[in-house]
Amino acid sequence: MQIKINYVILFCSIALTSMFIKPANAQVDRNYQFELLFSPAVTWLKSENTNITSGIKAGFSYGMLFDYNFGENYAFSTGLIISHDRGRFEDRITQQDSAGNTIYSSEEKFRLNYINIPISLKLKSNEIGYLTYWGKFGITPGIRIKARDTFKNPLNGEEIKNENIIKQDNPAMIKSDLLNLSLRIGLGIDLAISGNTKVSAGIVFNNGFLNILDDGDNEKTVIRSFGILTGLIF
Repeated sequence: MQIKINYVILFCSIALTSMFIKPANAQVDRNYQFELLFSPAVTWLKSENTNITSGIKAGFSYGMLFDYNFGENYAFSTGLIISHDRGRFEDRITQQDSAGNTIYSSEEKFRLNYINIPISLKLKSNEIGYLTYWGKFGITPGIRIKARDTFKNPLNGEEIKNENIIKQDNPAMIKSDLLNLSLRIGLGIDLAISGNTKVSAGIVFNNGFLNILDDGDNEKTVIRSFGILTGLIF
């Protein structure tokens, strides 16, 4: 009799335990998620000055994103991203000499770092197998934290390397503005690997709105980038 009672107690204990303890790989329903992000990218500057030709440079960004789900297929997405952007200009300089106009070409390289706070609406599919497809659309305000300029003047051979252009009074005679604002568009997929843990991959395009360089004229220069997104969601 005692043995039967022990079996009953053991059975009830196992049943109660299984009600409150989920398997390690079980997905817990919740309305939020965090993501660690790394994104290699190509970046470039676009100027309204027709004498300037833009060049593409390699950059990257990293940070953390936070998604809050307010519907089965909708989420508010934000976070904190540090971007290391690069840009290159080729500028045509005309100098009058005894023979007439002579055109020189100069190259200027910029290194710009920003703290960005992306604000996006995320649209996502229902999970198909282990995959979830998503798209994002929003804006990204940014605050410049570092700006450097490398420039060689073809007229006199003077070279300026990694000059700090945060302040207006500098040898490069150009200043990096404090704020940036970009349109952000992204597409990608999430792959569930265990419980709420997923890996994410996608692409993102950032199109700048604000002038980021002040050289004393009224011609705007914006920054653009195209990146590959890789992330770990938990």
